[in-house]
Amino acid sequence: MRAASTRFLAIGAVIVAGSLVATSALAIPSGAVRGRAVARAARAAFARLGLSDQQKQQIRAIRAQFHPAVVSLRAQFRVDRVALRAAMQAQAPDPTAVGNAALKVRQDREAVRAQLKSLRDATLDVLTAEQRAQLKGYMEAWRDLHRRGARG
Repeated sequence: MRAASTRFLAIGAVIVAGSLVATSALAIPSGAVRGRAVARAARAAFARLGLSDQQKQQIRAIRAQFHPAVVSLRAQFRVDRVALRAAMQAQAPDPTAVGNAALKVRQDREAVRAQLKSLRDATLDVLTAEQRAQLKGYMEAWRDLHRRGARG
């Protein structure tokens, strides 16, 4: 009888632990998922701004201009992250190699951020002051709704 109750207790603990892990994984999305969610929110906000046809064409041209560079930088970032992971998981990790790989990943991340900031700034330059204020309001409202821990 005691072995059966211990087994049920162990199974219950595993279920509870699994549900906690699953819940926490759902509550805090990864960077890529979070980035896609922000991009989706920005597209929805832009749709509400009442852009003129000329503004839409300018924004499309800006995105087309920046897209190849962003894709290339992100691909390099992924490759360098894999290299860092491999350097860290080697049988006898070389501290110099790990450090250099980590610095490369940091440089890649900063390059992607700088490119995306340039894209964002160029896109905002197309908007009127009123449209910028509307966009800011939409994005702040979205952030308030999706802050970590604020889900309920």
